[in-house]
Amino acid sequence: MNVYHTFYNGLFEEVEAENPLQAQQKAAALFLARLPRKRKLPHYDVAVVVCSVAGRTVEHSTSEI
Repeated sequence: MNVYHTFYNGLFEEVEAENPLQAQQKAAALFLARLPRKRKLPHYDVAVVVCSVAGRTVEHSTSEI
């Protein structure tokens, strides 16, 4: 399992998933539960950044984000 940091509209979640698409879908469900008004939240509106692959930390430079 990989660890991803996901962002949506100022919110943050850390999600474990096999690939970025699964991370987006899991995070969309979590963000939807935290929103005050229940509405549709397409998973493609969620930004995903990989943080750990198979237990090894991934480092990003600020120029990549």
